Amino acid sequence: MFDIRYSSMKRAATVVSVLVGLCSAGAPAVYANGFGADKTPIGATRAGNAEGTIPPWEGGLTQVANGWKPGDARVDPFADEKSLFTISADNVDQYKDKLTPGQVALLKQYPGYTMPVYKTHRTCALPERNYQQTVANLSGAVMNADNKVEAGFGGVLFPQPKTGWEAMMNHRTAYSGVATRHMITTAVKKTNGSNKIYKGEVQAYSPIYDPDVGSIDAADGFLSKFVYTAKLPTKSAGTTGLVHEFFNKPRNSWAYLPGLRRVKMAPNIAYDNPSAGQDGLTTFDQSGMFNGEGDRYNWELQGKQEIYVPYNAWKFRNKSLSVDDIVGEMYPTRELTRYELHRVWKVKATLRDDYRNIFTRRDFYLDEDSWRIVAADLYDARGELWRVQESHLFVAPELPACVGSAEFYYDLVAQRYVADSLIIGDDENNYTLGSQINGNQFSPAYLRRHGRR
Repeated sequence: MFDIRYSSMKRAATVVSVLVGLCSAGAPAVYANGFGADKTPIGATRAGNAEGTIPPWEGGLTQVANGWKPGDARVDPFADEKSLFTISADNVDQYKDKLTPGQVALLKQYPGYTMPVYKTHRTCALPERNYQQTVANLSGAVMNADNKVEAGFGGVLFPQPKTGWEAMMNHRTAYSGVATRHMITTAVKKTNGSNKIYKGEVQAYSPIYDPDVGSIDAADGFLSKFVYTAKLPTKSAGTTGLVHEFFNKPRNSWAYLPGLRRVKMAPNIAYDNPSAGQDGLTTFDQSGMFNGEGDRYNWELQGKQEIYVPYNAWKFRNKSLSVDDIVGEMYPTRELTRYELHRVWKVKATLRDDYRNIFTRRDFYLDEDSWRIVAADLYDARGELWRVQESHLFVAPELPACVGSAEFYYDLVAQRYVADSLIIGDDENNYTLGSQINGNQFSPAYLRRHGRR
C-alpha cells in the first residue's frame, strides 16, 4: 500500500510558510474597484455564503514553501485536515441538491464510490499582471455575434460573462503559465482490470500570456501551441503531435511518425473523433474537460450554484504514488480525493440541428475562482447521461494559478474510465519555463528536426 505521509517536522515548517502566504495575501484595492467591492479580481463573488460553508476569498495561495523549487515535492497545506463527512450511495439523496447528475450516477451505480468532503479553502489566485489585464478586459474584450473573440488579452477575457461561450472561452484561456513542460501519464482501464499506460512529454506555449505579445493580432490569432512526444508504450516512442490552437478558427495539427520519418497533417485531432489509444472511451474534444471550437453547440449560461467539487487535490501529486496507487479498478482511490463546497458557473451546451456530435448535450461546471471546468456531464442521442468528467484542481503557487492535478473520464455504459494528466514520481512538472520555450519552436519543421535527434 502506498504511503502518503510526510516527515512531520519538515511538513510543519513548510506548511506554516505556505499558510502564511495563503492568509497574508490580499487583492489590492485597485482591482476590486474595477468590479466593485463585492467581486474578486477575476469577477467571482468575494463574500462567502450565508451558511458559512463557503468562506470569503482573501487573496488565495500565492507563496511557495521556503526553499521550494520546481521539481521538489509539492507541499499539501491541508494534509492534516480530516474530512467533515463522506457522501455515499447510502446518503446521496441528502446531498443531491449540491451534486451534479453525473456525481449522483457515480455514487449510485459504482459500488464503494464515495466523495469525502472537506472544509472549503478558496486558494486560487493569479499573478498581479493578470488581474490588471482582466480589469482592462472588462471594457476591452469583445465577442461578436458569431462567437468570435475580436479583442481581449492577458487575463480572464470575460470576468462578467453574458453568454455561455464567453464563460467557456475563460476556461479555454485559463492561465497555467506562459511556457510549460510536463511528463504526463494516461491510464486507460481495460476490461480485465489492468491499466493500459501511455506516457509523453508535453511542451506548451500560450502567447495570450506572453508579456512580449499584446493582442490577438500580435499573436497571429494563436490561442496556444503545443507538442506531445510519446515515450510509452515503447512501440509508439518518438511519435510526435503538434497542435496550433486558434481563437477563432479550426486548429491545425500534424503528426511525426518515426517509422515513416515524415510529418503528416492530422485533421482528425478535433471534435468527437475518438482519442488515440483510449478504446473509444473519450473523444478529442473531451481532453482538458473541453477543447476546440464551440461551433457545433448552442451555449446557455445558466448562472451559479453551490456544488461539491474536487479541489485542493495535492494528494494526487505525491511523488511516492504509482499509477496503481491512483487508478483503482472502477474509479480512482477514494482516499486520495478531496471534495469541497464551491460556487460554480453552469453552462449548458445543446447540439445545433445543423451539426452532428455523439454528445447531444453537455453540462459544464466552472469554478468561479479559476474559470476552470471542474465537472461535466455528457448526454447521448437519446438524452441519457453517458459520460462523466472531473478535473481535480490544486494551486501551483509558483505561478500562481489553479491547475489540474488529475482528470478522470468515466463511461457509464462501458463501466470503464480514463485517468489523464497524471504526474508520476519524479516526472517533470514545470509551469515556469518562461523564455526557454517560445512560439518559434512549434512548427512542422521543428517536428522534423525533433524526430531526427
